Amino acid sequence: MNIAFIGAGGVRWGPMIIRDLTLTPGLDGCSLILYDIDKSALERVWRYAMALQHRLPDRLRMDRTLSLHRALEDRDIVILSISAGKLTLMAQELELASRFDVHHTTGDTIGPAGISRAMRHIPVILNIARQMESICPHALLLNTTNPLSPLIAAVERYSRIRTLGLCHEPHHVVRHLLRMLNRPPSSTFVRASVWGVNHFSWFTRLDFDGEPFRDLWRRSRGFKSSRCPGPWHPAINAVIGRAGYYIASRSGGVSSVMTLALNLKLFNDFGVLPACRPRHFAEFMPEVVNPGTNWGRFYAVPSISVIQRRQFERDNLREILHFIRNPDAPISFSGRCIAPLIRTLSCKTPERYYINVTESPGDRGGVIERDVLIHADKGRVRPDLPGSLIRRIRTILELQNCIVQAIAERDPRMLLQVMRQDPLGRHCSNPGALLDGLIRINRRWWNDEV
Repeated sequence: MNIAFIGAGGVRWGPMIIRDLTLTPGLDGCSLILYDIDKSALERVWRYAMALQHRLPDRLRMDRTLSLHRALEDRDIVILSISAGKLTLMAQELELASRFDVHHTTGDTIGPAGISRAMRHIPVILNIARQMESICPHALLLNTTNPLSPLIAAVERYSRIRTLGLCHEPHHVVRHLLRMLNRPPSSTFVRASVWGVNHFSWFTRLDFDGEPFRDLWRRSRGFKSSRCPGPWHPAINAVIGRAGYYIASRSGGVSSVMTLALNLKLFNDFGVLPACRPRHFAEFMPEVVNPGTNWGRFYAVPSISVIQRRQFERDNLREILHFIRNPDAPISFSGRCIAPLIRTLSCKTPERYYINVTESPGDRGGVIERDVLIHADKGRVRPDLPGSLIRRIRTILELQNCIVQAIAERDPRMLLQVMRQDPLGRHCSNPGALLDGLIRINRRWWNDEV
């Protein structure tokens, strides 16, 4: 198996993916080539990779390059994890959106900031896909870059390259639920099915050791059959108070219930649980994130700022440099599914993963996040969700299809219509001026031919 990693110099995903590939059984002898446009970042992650290889010399055959053509030669799988413009442009687009009365809780998928990210990442991923068409046309593109769904849709619609999107949000929610229920992850069998759009998907099935989460939650006295009227802060306090012996039995359970309080409230209301954390899915819900709720703060929706992201980057950089200086320091598997999925694709053994894939390649059905049994899954899945949620998801899929078309065809009028219908963009005080500003921020990519 020959693997290319595009964007390997990133301080978060770069070392993590390289480490996971090195530690995953079944990938011994695979070839991994690291590529980045930033020479200093590539050299730093190369030193990290060499420290890993010195410790585990019989695992991967690694190389690095600043040439995309060389990185793609004879590849079977291409991993994509990039951030065009980095946090500098993200700070600009979030500040611009707030100037026009739109405030994000995350800002990487939906709303003006999500549209802005799509404006600069769609041209980049289509350029990579077209390079792949001529250099490695049979390779599979594994994308982890946000906005994930529009990027997958763009590749499927405007190239012949096979592609999948991977997101770790369902795993995060399951991990918090296990902590909340005081169940050890290593010995608990979890059977989960998801359906929706990336960062707005829902568990259609969720069992722990064969017992449905609904029954476990009822026994914890956290389930309420009636809707809770009025402000949600009292409701959240009630949820936390009714978690019963699960919270008392483990201190980590309190933080997990706090983290998933909005998930649990929606579970009480809809009977299904969101498969991602509130700061992501709340942006898709105008009734949760709007001026009247102080942009989600009224519902205790956490947000992540650029300042926090920069601190995460500094922390990740310190960890990289520490391992380079101390190659015998403890290392562990991250729990992300990229390396296990590559192993599954290599050995042809059916295993289940949460992936983002078009419902029917080449059509406009949209990119759906769902669980798939690799090597065995066939056809579409009929989601077991309330009709109101399905209609909302279908509307989001159509908006994302319009975003892809508008950016690929450089159609600002279509993009403006999308902005006005977007769950967050509809609150904008001047959509035209905001879009003009976003085009200026992304003019380097907007002016490139796709």
